[in-house]
Amino acid sequence: MRENKINTRALVEAGKFSALTLIFALLSLVLPVFSFVTVPLCAVPTVIVSVRHGFKYGILTAVVASFLVSVFVEPASALSLFFIILFLGLSQGIAIRKNYSIPAVVFVGLVGAAIAVILITILAYYLSGVNLFYEQIKIFKESIAAQEQLVLRYGLNKEDIAAQQRLLNQIVDSFSRIMPAVVVMISGWLSSLCGFISYQVLRRLGFKLSKVVNFKKLQMPWFFSWGYLIGLAASLFYKSFGGYSEVILTVGMNLLLVFGIIFFIQGLAVAFYFFEKYKLSFGGKMLFFIFAVFIQIMFQGLTWLGLFDTWFNYRKIPQEVC
Repeated sequence: MRENKINTRALVEAGKFSALTLIFALLSLVLPVFSFVTVPLCAVPTVIVSVRHGFKYGILTAVVASFLVSVFVEPASALSLFFIILFLGLSQGIAIRKNYSIPAVVFVGLVGAAIAVILITILAYYLSGVNLFYEQIKIFKESIAAQEQLVLRYGLNKEDIAAQQRLLNQIVDSFSRIMPAVVVMISGWLSSLCGFISYQVLRRLGFKLSKVVNFKKLQMPWFFSWGYLIGLAASLFYKSFGGYSEVILTVGMNLLLVFGIIFFIQGLAVAFYFFEKYKLSFGGKMLFFIFAVFIQIMFQGLTWLGLFDTWFNYRKIPQEVC
């Protein structure tokens, strides 16, 4: 009898959370400019149900939610959201249920989200013949051609146009090389935001979870530094590898981008730790953050600060906190 009650309650919660997923999904479609927030929110209800009631009820929530979404949107969009809800929601839900550490939860969610992103790309290709990544490159190239016509109209000489073309084509070539890193960064964002919100909700529901590390005390494992250093070495010395030079360059660029973002975040954590220590105003912190994101030399400086902090531990954070 008790088992039936538990199953009935789980089914009711799965239905309620499916309806909540529908609301988030419709928001992401109606307000696409905010989809970077609403899409990871779509997976949160599945995480909650998976933690509270287990794997099969998490799947049920994802399936029912996707069916509800398909009533209001085209099947391709519904299926794309289904992949995000299923793989991200289930992976993080089961990881939290098994009491994984927070970094492990984020990593498991990242893998789940990456699988979803890859499946969405494959789905788009087989349904419409469109490769989403290369379609973006095509759009960028078309914008380059349009810009060339514009600058010709305003009388720039051919040498200036050729220089701009070379620069923009280099950007396009680089963009095509770093697609794996782009997938990792998108998946990392989806996993981080979904995990953060899920933790807040679960704590309010009375679940005892792993302690969340204060951002100002965030520190990556020391061995992450190898990812950045290998990427840097590969990007600088790729020509030494002969016929494998292009492969080495591609690997190096992707490692640099992924670990560069990771150490930039750690560099921000170090900076905000000392800002807090010396009582910098909130406005000053925000101004610094804006400059750090948009000014290349500050961005790179914070990346190196984060990298060196993994070795020298400027904040003297106890090892068990890291």
